Amino acid sequence: MQISGFSPRAVLAQFVRSFTLIETRYEATRTLLPDTGMVLGIRYGGFARQLDHDRTCCLPDASLAGMRASARRMYTSPNAGVVLAIFQTSGAAAFFAEPLHELFGKTTPLDEILPASELERTANRVAEAREPRARVAGLERMVLARLRHDRG
Repeated sequence: MQISGFSPRAVLAQFVRSFTLIETRYEATRTLLPDTGMVLGIRYGGFARQLDHDRTCCLPDASLAGMRASARRMYTSPNAGVVLAIFQTSGAAAFFAEPLHELFGKTTPLDEILPASELERTANRVAEAREPRARVAGLERMVLARLRHDRG
């Protein structure tokens, strides 16, 4: 498994802690510890499953994960790839009008939050990119476009 971190543009730094690209050639199971920020992800290869005590659920290819109070285990298929925007503690609120506290402990498919055209455009940019930085740039472009200047 290869994990690469990228700093956000200066205009996003107060909201986005980092962009992360995760790629694996082989299947992997890992434990993710709770974090203080929400995570936006676009998968461009393979699939992932969340392994909870007595059940397994497939994770959407495009999702917004709320903060959690407990660790979770994740299975990733071979030849998988995902690009993530890891938000600062309250950073996601600058990009989504939805009541984000309702996502606590949940992983929500992005197609329930974003317009289909915006999601499809971003997923295509990420999937078609051939270099890690270009994949991150595809997600960063969407995040930058969603920056809400009316957050009061």
